[in-house]
Amino acid sequence: MDNKNYNFTNCKWLWVNADRDEKYENMYTQYMVTLTITEEAQKILLHISADSEYVAWVNGKLAGYGQYADFPEYKVYDSLDITNLVNDIGEKNTLCILSYHQGRSTSVYKRGLPGVIYGVEQDNSTILHSSSSALCRIGTDYTSGNLPLTTPQLSFVFEYDFNGYDNWNQEGYEPAMVGHMAWGKAYAYENTQKFYPRPIKKLELGDRIESKIVAQGVYKYCKHTEPDTTAARMQFSYLSYRDAHALFGDSPCTTLPKENGLVFKNNSDEDDGIYVVLDLHREESGVFEIDITAPEGTVINVGYGEHLDDLRVRSYVGTRNFSGKLTASGKRDKFTHYIKRFGCRYIQLYVEAKEFTLYYAGLRPTNYPIEYKGYFSCSDSLHNKIYEISLRTLLLCMHEHYEDCPWREQALYAMDSRNQMLCGYYAFGEYDFARESIRLLGLSQREDGFLELCAPAEIPITIPCFTLMWIVQLYEHILFSGDLDFAQEMWKHVEQIIRSVWIHSRGSDLVPPYYNDKYWNFYEWSDGLSGDRALNNLRDKDNPLNFDAPLNAFYYLALRSAVQIAKNLADHTKDSNYRDLEAWYDMLAAGVLNSFDKTFWDEEKEVYATYIINDEKQHYSELANSLALYAGLVPESKKEKVAKALVGGKDLVPITISHSIFKYEALLSVSEEYAKYVFDEITDKWGYMLYNNATTFWETINGAWDFSNAGSLCHGWSAIPVIFYYKYVLGISPLTVGFADYKFSPVPTPLYAAEGKIPSGKMDYLVSITPNGFKINKIKH
Repeated sequence: MDNKNYNFTNCKWLWVNADRDEKYENMYTQYMVTLTITEEAQKILLHISADSEYVAWVNGKLAGYGQYADFPEYKVYDSLDITNLVNDIGEKNTLCILSYHQGRSTSVYKRGLPGVIYGVEQDNSTILHSSSSALCRIGTDYTSGNLPLTTPQLSFVFEYDFNGYDNWNQEGYEPAMVGHMAWGKAYAYENTQKFYPRPIKKLELGDRIESKIVAQGVYKYCKHTEPDTTAARMQFSYLSYRDAHALFGDSPCTTLPKENGLVFKNNSDEDDGIYVVLDLHREESGVFEIDITAPEGTVINVGYGEHLDDLRVRSYVGTRNFSGKLTASGKRDKFTHYIKRFGCRYIQLYVEAKEFTLYYAGLRPTNYPIEYKGYFSCSDSLHNKIYEISLRTLLLCMHEHYEDCPWREQALYAMDSRNQMLCGYYAFGEYDFARESIRLLGLSQREDGFLELCAPAEIPITIPCFTLMWIVQLYEHILFSGDLDFAQEMWKHVEQIIRSVWIHSRGSDLVPPYYNDKYWNFYEWSDGLSGDRALNNLRDKDNPLNFDAPLNAFYYLALRSAVQIAKNLADHTKDSNYRDLEAWYDMLAAGVLNSFDKTFWDEEKEVYATYIINDEKQHYSELANSLALYAGLVPESKKEKVAKALVGGKDLVPITISHSIFKYEALLSVSEEYAKYVFDEITDKWGYMLYNNATTFWETINGAWDFSNAGSLCHGWSAIPVIFYYKYVLGISPLTVGFADYKFSPVPTPLYAAEGKIPSGKMDYLVSITPNGFKINKIKH
């Protein structure tokens, strides 16, 4: 079968009623259709797309799941190979599809019309189109409609009733046409849009992760819990520990799955049920799975989280609900929640029964199939561990796109993903995944020229500096990958961004802050830099002398990146328009460079102020000074002063670990003498996380207690040590587009020796660093 795109022209969007335009939220729908293979086939493919998720079975066997994170106007389809799932020629085959429609825009989803569309293709000929011949119904096992959100960034919690499951997706099932589980004909809607094949690989569904019982006991709910959600009830209930032998007659730390199951019994009538805490041994990301037998009607509450700091799983925090709920059938119930991933280390069950048998509860990992083309090893075991855990952190934040964290948000941000992409270029030699994350952000562009805060998403606010960093990450992408065709495709977004910011500057060399509620002047999560609205309230909106140093540094970085992209596109396409834009952006950048130092430099303090508020310098931070140095906005005569201030010579608001990439690279741009300071900081901060039991690196150094107890313990932006091991210890970085030329400049670090491989599109660089010198070998592909 060739690689042509599948033509959905004759396929219809299917939905469960006649009003697809109505606003639906949190809807689970089921579809069923039969087909017969009449001749021998080399390959049979199921092409499928949904808003917003799907799971497909053929003859009772899982064919695939997981809709690509797309937009209503940019619909992506999967092509699932079902050749080995179909029955013999002439026998009936049944295709069953569970479709989920989120219906409410969040940080990971932009609302579209509900439904599913598919076509079955046999050796380049379509043998089945989605049409009204399919049967459908609203899901009888999942609860649709009004349920709490997991988080405002994600989706809804789930509730599932095994009593509503009638084996509908199993081979041999006969659909009922009457009764409370009746099926009806699907409503078919014309399809007029273009579809795109999945641009990256599908996630790999792994085997069950071993889970270990680390605590158990009985619980009693509080009489009045606000809000009255599953997650809150679990969070605020009374727990009473019991020894393992008292509940299930086995030794502590028993692991699951267990073939014969663990029989839990509690003879007390004073409790509401039995709780079990399960440890997956490390941070994981995957789909929840449970195998349990409990009396009919038993409610099984599921909570998940990254730690046990509350002496339980933190299932509820600040309106967030990390939970699910199941109702037992009285038989052995097996369930996998394919619709949304859990990101967690711990799972807690509250089983509202005196007796039940637990065979398994945990996750099946859903990792992106990555190849580790690079490697790094050194003489220091702590740094080797930091490198290893950084890669683990990156992996758990890669699914349909780069995501900030697998637990709380699972969202694609430009600033976060820029760190992740740089790490991935070095460690994975991976360009496709990064390219498609950049594309999603570009496709999110709003009418005002800015990108959505996340993509795919629809969010009331955006962060201007994140949009500017998207231009930087686009340039870095072509620097590593050489994909100028993609840069050309994205160029229109670059133009619109810069034009929008330039218009906002109102003729000034510098860009003023944004006052409209649609914009969030956020820079990082530290004192005075998180975009507090109170700062804007101090400003006289009619006073033109209001500026933010971080915003203008990011603007300068974006302009310099745009200049380089335009220059390379001019050479690539021979289009003189790129030369004109290159010259204009270069002029705008020169204006920022000319005005930045004299506007923000504080002669008395010998550092740059973060803000100019009504013509007064206010707030002093490591971030503002790091960005000034990193961007190249600091005159030569002041570089050493700024560098010394950054290593402790001045009272500056400290930079956070996510943005410390700017600080460390800024220092190393001044002198390699700062290498010891940089790598000592990595030792101290990332080592601190490891010595506090981190299995992935945290959002901030404050861990789970940050953000009012909602800190993430796995955050992709914190994997930045990877960059420093490759770029500064091994000393390799690209000089020209596509790694056509490279810079080899290892810096002296506290590491005694190191070796590694840096992948690129054209060749691999093998580097060995010892006290006696260095060796570099180049292997062409």
